[in-house]
Amino acid sequence: MKILLSLTAIFMLFFCHALLADIITEKLIERRPAGYMNRETIEITEVKPDYYKVVVNYWFEGDINKFFPLAFPETERVQLIDFSATAGELPLKVEKLVAPGNGSFRFRGQRFPVLYRLSAPGKVPVKDRETHSSNLYFFKAPKYSTKGNPTQFKLIEYVLLTGGGWSGGTIGDLTISVSFLSDRCRCAQPLNNFSTGRCVTPRSMRLHVRDWKPDQNYELAVSECK
Repeated sequence: MKILLSLTAIFMLFFCHALLADIITEKLIERRPAGYMNRETIEITEVKPDYYKVVVNYWFEGDINKFFPLAFPETERVQLIDFSATAGELPLKVEKLVAPGNGSFRFRGQRFPVLYRLSAPGKVPVKDRETHSSNLYFFKAPKYSTKGNPTQFKLIEYVLLTGGGWSGGTIGDLTISVSFLSDRCRCAQPLNNFSTGRCVTPRSMRLHVRDWKPDQNYELAVSECK
């Protein structure tokens, strides 16, 4: 009986310590404000020569229903094809808004001639204290050349700057993956100070950053390796 009581006492002591640790941990964990972008994954896949499929997934903190309608930008250089979006597995209504005349929509010094306006048909569900959203579209990589360089490139770009407009102004966890139909990874060059990531294989590259404040877009000049 003494042994049993001793074991019981040890178990209760361990249980109390574990419970106390859980309580302390819970107090120390501060949830991000609603709308904070916890995670974002971007998959850019070449499905035909210089023709790419883009799948973007976002996980936002809490309930983002009050943020609708949302907007996704299109630049002058890359036009989006067959754009669609979901939130909480619900298909979103997509409206293509073109700036009147030769005007543009502006955000943090950048101009966008087109916005895709996203509206939810009903209340978007929250799962595990997050709201999941996704976008799907295609684009044909346009020709691109740099000053003083006769090499003809094809341009891949993704607007990340607008990610800083969400609560907190940062992306908690960002992964960008690019896949090519041929061995082009080592010949891809960044067009700004934002890293292209690393070559996982001769035909694919990957970039992963944490707690990143979006101050650069993803811009990649791609050419055939000689």
